[in-house]
Amino acid sequence: MKTIITILLLFFSSIFINAGIIYTNDSNTICVTDYPKDFPCTPSLLFKFDKEMGWNKITYVKANDTYYLTGNLQIGENNRTNTYFQLGSKSHPRECLVVKGDIFISPYWINGLDPGKKWWTLRMKKYVNRLTIGVEGDNKIKPSLKIDNSKGMGFTLIVGGTHKNKALGGQLCVYNAVICALQKVSGKLIGSVKNGNNKFIAFGSANYIKIINSTISDASFLATYGFSNDYGSIENTVFDNCSTAIPCSGINYLNNCTFKKCGSAIKGWSSNTKLVLNNCHFSDNIRNFHLRFNCHVECIDCEIGKSLKDNIIQRNSINKTGNSYSSKLFLKKHIIVKVLDKSGKPFPGAEIEIIPNIIGFGIKKQVYNTDKKGMTPGINSSAAILLTQKIASSEYQRTINYSIKVNGVNKLTNFIPARSWETITINL
Repeated sequence: MKTIITILLLFFSSIFINAGIIYTNDSNTICVTDYPKDFPCTPSLLFKFDKEMGWNKITYVKANDTYYLTGNLQIGENNRTNTYFQLGSKSHPRECLVVKGDIFISPYWINGLDPGKKWWTLRMKKYVNRLTIGVEGDNKIKPSLKIDNSKGMGFTLIVGGTHKNKALGGQLCVYNAVICALQKVSGKLIGSVKNGNNKFIAFGSANYIKIINSTISDASFLATYGFSNDYGSIENTVFDNCSTAIPCSGINYLNNCTFKKCGSAIKGWSSNTKLVLNNCHFSDNIRNFHLRFNCHVECIDCEIGKSLKDNIIQRNSINKTGNSYSSKLFLKKHIIVKVLDKSGKPFPGAEIEIIPNIIGFGIKKQVYNTDKKGMTPGINSSAAILLTQKIASSEYQRTINYSIKVNGVNKLTNFIPARSWETITINL
């Protein structure tokens, strides 16, 4: 195996740092290792080393600040070092890296190679191999990572690995940035395989993921396989043109995300899972929801546009006893109740009873009291009124209506919450 190894001694803040860039010809991979947080590797450094070593794997177009890498990129190794790679900065706010190959962020523990057999029992020191795209808190910096899969070779992004039982480690931080395919056409999307099964964007072995105010596009299979809120968060992010944006498995909640032009925005992927979506938006998807394996999804204050095809909510057998369970979809809205006295002034201390027409599935009578403004708790209050609007399962779809009493007197019947944070005014 022909391997070229370059070791660079960098002088930074009067400290010598050993950092390496390795090119392996057999696998056509450039590997970056041992770049510390204060001096991360960048596309510019890769480009300079490529030219110095004569690899001819990277080209640069200054006009649009774009680097083109023909080959795989590996960030970090399982060698007890920390490696940081930075894409985008104040001096390069629109920096773009196009990779015609896989991007692999290495774990720091691999089952069978390192001590321990179960990642959740490890007591070893943790190491960081991290790709950061953008700068946290700076929305003027908007870089992009693009995968050139024009020949349908299945090129994708893998953070740590595909399964946590086999490895642990690998980190991805994305701020105000874009991850997408170079060519947004069928057969050339991220993970597309010309003659075989498409590959997913994998977070299966990662130990830290943070995706904020960003866009993930063009995943030919799963856009977030293996992601869990146990070690990360996804907020204010757009999923565009993905086969499946969110496989409902280890994810527990998502906030302020948008799903558009996806095959299935949300799809059940493993048994007995629960996903809560807050203030999310759905538009122009083939299906908004394909729920299976006893997957329960709650949509709170979400805007759900019409999909090309109807949702699928399945009943599946999920254990050895043969018992079957139906997945469920809950649509919920917050409301505010405002009470005025006979003269039209706010009525503080009024007792509000909200009584549903059915009991069960977490739906029950709720009691509140108005504040000095004559209102129940408002936006951003965890004590605000939250009502279930609809329930859907494999057997039925139900719309819930409510009666609202004020100080024991029935003031409103057959009320169905229609808009999030709608204020219902009741005159005494």
